[in-house]
Amino acid sequence: MRKNSGDDMDLSKELTVGVPDDPAVDLHSIDYWAARILPWMQRTVESIVATGKLLLDAEEWLRPAQFKNLYQDRLHMSERMSQRYRAIARHRVLADPTHASALPPRFETLVELERLPAQLLLEKLRDGSITPALMRKDVAKLRPPDPEREKSKRTKRLSAAEENKQLKEHVAELEAARKVADERDGSLFDLKTDSAADIVAIIVRTVSENKAKEIAAGINRHFKKAKPAG
Repeated sequence: MRKNSGDDMDLSKELTVGVPDDPAVDLHSIDYWAARILPWMQRTVESIVATGKLLLDAEEWLRPAQFKNLYQDRLHMSERMSQRYRAIARHRVLADPTHASALPPRFETLVELERLPAQLLLEKLRDGSITPALMRKDVAKLRPPDPEREKSKRTKRLSAAEENKQLKEHVAELEAARKVADERDGSLFDLKTDSAADIVAIIVRTVSENKAKEIAAGINRHFKKAKPAG
């Protein structure tokens, strides 16, 4: 059982972190842990880390039902918030007191930073990307590009461009067909009087190459089916 997870986090004369060796202290008391944790909450980076460390200690000394009662009823935390405090306290970079002055003193921002790899955090601390002014919404910009995600974006852009191209071609086909129909009183061609060359010319003028190929293939399939066997 861990006894002194935060003795190195003695950050003020009034507030200390860690488990005392005093036998008179009831470490199984919710009242004790509530009194220890409440003064630390949401003061500075150090206090946010200290809150997480104290929660980790309390979790070891209290029964599960007691611990739940502590963070829900006495500290007014959701289970998720309690988990986030503890995750920050376990993070080797965020919990390192040597980085405290460079980190943003906001719980929500630290939660987002905790999700980044430790090595990336160290790099961003060194190059000055992480400062106390960093906001939660800015953390996403620290993440390196995801190749798969970027590929998906490019694919979507190409798909949209192809759809736009096809739509323009379709509109052009309709416009060309309307123009020919207007010239011929509503008909694209006269099957009785127009030669095959005329019909081909009209099709080429009014539809795309792919559409013309589909028409030709369809005609071929039709006559192959209609041709008697033998």
